[in-house]
This record gives sequence, C-alpha cells and structure tokens, in this order.
Amino acid sequence: MASTNSNHPGRGLRHGLAAAAAGIGQAAAATGKATAAAVRHPGDTIDRARKVTRALPVAWHSVKPTLTGRVDDWRREYAYTLGQQAFVYGFPYLYNAELRHRWVTQRPETETTPYMAVNHFWHARGLWDVSDRAGVSPNIDTLYSWAWADLREEPLILSHPDMGARYFTFELVAFTSDNYDYVGMRATGSQAGDFALIGPGWSGDLPEGVRRTATAPTPWVLIVGRTLVEGEEDLPAVHALQQQYRLTPLHLFGEEGATLPERRDVPVPVDPAEDPLGPWKTLNAALAENPLPTHHDVLLRQFAEIGIGPGLDVEAQPEPVKEGLIRAAATAVPMLEQQLLSGQWAELVNGWRYPQGEVGHYGDDFLRRAAEQSLVGIAVNDPRKRST
Repeated sequence: MASTNSNHPGRGLRHGLAAAAAGIGQAAAATGKATAAAVRHPGDTIDRARKVTRALPVAWHSVKPTLTGRVDDWRREYAYTLGQQAFVYGFPYLYNAELRHRWVTQRPETETTPYMAVNHFWHARGLWDVSDRAGVSPNIDTLYSWAWADLREEPLILSHPDMGARYFTFELVAFTSDNYDYVGMRATGSQAGDFALIGPGWSGDLPEGVRRTATAPTPWVLIVGRTLVEGEEDLPAVHALQQQYRLTPLHLFGEEGATLPERRDVPVPVDPAEDPLGPWKTLNAALAENPLPTHHDVLLRQFAEIGIGPGLDVEAQPEPVKEGLIRAAATAVPMLEQQLLSGQWAELVNGWRYPQGEVGHYGDDFLRRAAEQSLVGIAVNDPRKRST
C-alpha cells in the first residue's frame, strides 16, 4: 500500500464548532451545523482540523454534570456515553452513506471529484499532485477508478482487458470500510478476466469462465481501482485501458451490446444542519440497509436502548435521550480526529507514517476502524504482505 506522509494527511473532517449556546434550541442548531460540516466535507485536511475551534455547542443540561458533578437526568448522560460508542461503531456506515449520495447524485465540484451512477465506473483522467486532497493521500503515479456497486439483487461482473506488465488493482471495500478481496496483478494476474462480485445471501451458478471473488459482507461495495501511469506521455494508453473496465449485472452478462441504464436512486442522508438528530437517522437507515454480523447482536441490543440500530426511530426517544445523542454526535468526530492525530496508529519513518497491524481489516476494533481506516482516507489498502 502507499504510505501516508505526515505532512500530507489524507483526509480530515472539518467541523468548525461554534461556542456553547445558552439554550437547548440554540445548542441543537449549532450542533447540527457542526455535525453537518463533519460528515459533508471529507476533503478538508487534518491540518485544518488541528487549527479549528473545538468549543462544544451544548446546552446547560449537557455541561452541567461536568461543572457541578451532579446529574439531573441519568437518561441524558447514559445516552451521551452510549451514543459516543454507537457513533464510533457506526462512523463508516454514516460516512459512506454521505459519500455514496454525493458521488452518485451531486454534480462534481472539481474534475477530480468522482461522479457516477450506481454500478458504473468513474475514471480519473489526469495525474494528481500534492494539491489534490479529495479524501485520500493520492498516489501521484496512478489513475483511480471508483464505483459504488449494489449487490442486493444479483452479482456484478467486473471485467478488465489484458494488462500486460502494467501494475493495476481493484480494491473491494465493504460498507464497513474493511477490505474483503482484491482483483489485480498480484491477486488474480494480468490476463483479461471476468470476476463476479457477490453479495451476502446469494447462491447460484456463474457463467463459464467467470471467477468468483469472496462474498461481500455488505450488499453495498465500494470499488477502488488503481492503474499505474508511467508519466504524462503514458496517459492515453491508460485511458484506453480504463475504457475497457466493465461492470455488468449477471443477467446482462454475455449479451452483445448490452447497456446498463444510469441509476442514481440512493438513500438521501438527513442533513444535520436542518435536523441535529440527522446523523443518527442516517446511521439507522444505513445499518438497516447493510445487515450486521450476528456476533454484534449483544452490542446492538445496548444501542437499541437509546434508539440506535437498524430501522429504529430515534425521534421516539425521550427528550433527555435525544439531547444526549445530539451532544454525542458533536463530540465523537473531534475524538476520532484526536485519536488519528495522536500518531499511535502508525510507525514514523523518515517523515512517513506506516500503518501497523490489521489496517484494512480492523473489523471489530471499532475505534481503529473508524479513525485509522475510514476517517483517514475512505478506504485503506492492505499492507503489501496481504494485498495486491
């Protein structure tokens, strides 16, 4: 994987939090705006995050326990503490829901911003440099290809031409931000091939010659393609290869001239600037959309006590619980940023940070999954010993 330069951080979440409001209405509005900035602007750098104010926009009910040591309503404090854990657990779902909606439905801000329909590739046309910080620490000798794949109904066939001696890879990333498989030079070889991306619960036969990849743990998958470029003069050759990358639903595979209609009907995240409970509503919808591992049941039963979980209605919670959740959403992102900025996640060698351990596969290590894997750059490549 490409290492991350400490002077060129991949991605931070801008959250310019305002000063504490005097009343709960003002606090909710300020918190909503802060949380909106946190989930809607992944391109802002960690350097910026270091400089912004971290004063918390919370009401008297939220700060009073800290100032006096007294708790007026145990439900508020319990919702706050448990809500922080739920936010850490759900951050990749929340962030990917926002990212998917923006990339699929919103016209691009720049030519380096992905914009594509579901099950269609977007391809970068030019090489990035150190000024490009749209969510990752980009390779400067690579053209990226991105796609959001919906595997709920049937497999999607990923096809590429013969790549010769050129390095390339397609990283397959679950909605949790964990990688679950690769297609590419090291993993599957350079010859032209067709590879089935299979969602959870699907069973059936594949066409002859189509190779099966590992079953995805979530029905929505992010595909991160990388193709090596040997300088500016090599760009036309890479563009020609990119145009031969294909994503084909199983029922259309093998049909001559088959085209996939553009589809942009993805769930719309609830804007926290309009609704301070928006992150929780978005999270509940994303958790319902992507079935969770059964061994997380005991944790999800705890979150359900404060209205957090697949398909739950956070609005049905008592006001003190909702106040605690608003506060939790405002404080959780700065906490994740501080964990990332601490540098504990990587070994510093000659100014470069090298991630340690199971990066790309943090799984049940929810804090590291949120901060070091999702927050740091949307999707993180496996270490070379495990990846393509």
